[in-house]
Amino acid sequence: MHLFLLLMLLMLSPLIAKELFTEETIVQYLTEKNPFIYDAVGEKYIYKAKEEYALGDFDTKISGKLDTKRYPASEADFLDVTAQKPLENGLEFIVGFRQAEGVQEYNNIKTSEQGEFRIGMSVPIFELLEDTNLRKFNKQSASLNTIQFNAQSQDNLRILYFNIRSLYNNFLYYKSVLELEKQLYDKADKRKYYVEKRVQVGNLPKVALLEIEQQIINRKQRILSAENYYTKVLENFVQYLNLSKEDFLSKYTFVDILELEKKYIKIDKAIDIALANRTDLEVLAYEKKKLGLEMKQAKLLQYPKLNVGVYGVYDLKYNDGVKVMFDMEFPVEQRKYKGKYNQIQRGIENIENKKEKKIITIKTKLINIINSLDIIKKNIQNVQNEIALVEELENVEYKKYKVGASNLFLLNQREVYSLEIKKKFLQYTLEYLLLAQEAQTEMGKI
Repeated sequence: MHLFLLLMLLMLSPLIAKELFTEETIVQYLTEKNPFIYDAVGEKYIYKAKEEYALGDFDTKISGKLDTKRYPASEADFLDVTAQKPLENGLEFIVGFRQAEGVQEYNNIKTSEQGEFRIGMSVPIFELLEDTNLRKFNKQSASLNTIQFNAQSQDNLRILYFNIRSLYNNFLYYKSVLELEKQLYDKADKRKYYVEKRVQVGNLPKVALLEIEQQIINRKQRILSAENYYTKVLENFVQYLNLSKEDFLSKYTFVDILELEKKYIKIDKAIDIALANRTDLEVLAYEKKKLGLEMKQAKLLQYPKLNVGVYGVYDLKYNDGVKVMFDMEFPVEQRKYKGKYNQIQRGIENIENKKEKKIITIKTKLINIINSLDIIKKNIQNVQNEIALVEELENVEYKKYKVGASNLFLLNQREVYSLEIKKKFLQYTLEYLLLAQEAQTEMGKI
């Protein structure tokens, strides 16, 4: 008795050790270590680095210059150490020390031998009034690019997850089909012994042996065909988990496809959820925001480029002084502004058109999917009734065969037809699950 229990435990231990694989288990493998996931989201790190690069425009810059000139007719020395700090509103502060003696070659600056300190700022008037400038625009654009690609990453995952879950459902379907084909083969294989015995005693002609052999060969071929489809789908599925087929099968047990929940979805609710959740609509919204930033920056083109600089100096020998500078440039025809404005306006219109088109497409897809789900649900109910009928007819045919009122050919037809109806049931179930998953994907769910 103890030996029997020990043997049973040894036989069952591989099954006991296995974990049940479900849709929730898939998520455990969908981390950034997975190359398929990283491919979908990895570019976000590039955009984050670009955002940091754009912030570099606001770095404090320290510069230094030293010139020593000894020409035959002139001599000069020039030393300049300056720190510059640009601000987000466009102002730029400057503080530094310089010393200039002799005849300068590239400027007319002259200081005492002790040199002078200077402090000042540059004020871009219209950039300050419009609350935008190139540095600020680059920073905000880089930030929006990062947010936009995060939304795009989520949309990439939405589509990737749908493909993975579809393969999972297909795997369960072909697994069930393979099991049905093996059951069909087992029926013929077990019947072979019965046929041989009846031929030996003369109750059946010898041709019955040929018939049963032909049926066995045919059913072996059906198994091989089913195994081929099963293996292909399995390999395609496990690649997304970054697992080998062998590791996957040795680690997990699986639910029957018929046990999976068949979710029902209402059209109006589905459309509302989709319009609220779809990340590809978010991507378009961020694209429009970026064009809004461009429009704000482009408005500067209609104004003069006017910079005012105010600098104070303190010479260690000659005391203090001041310098005021005006720098203006005005485009008369303003063709750059008009061209840029029209370009951005057309871009905004294109985005709005894309959004409208996408919303129409989403609504149409969801309506078609949910209508199809209703039809498939009815087909599932009908085929369940049909299975009960064909199984009863198969049992009747088998009883007739046992008493000699039927033959192997008719029994084979009944068994194969029963299997095809069961496969049809599996097919409808798969179609329902795939469409329900597609509906979830269209609704923006991951």
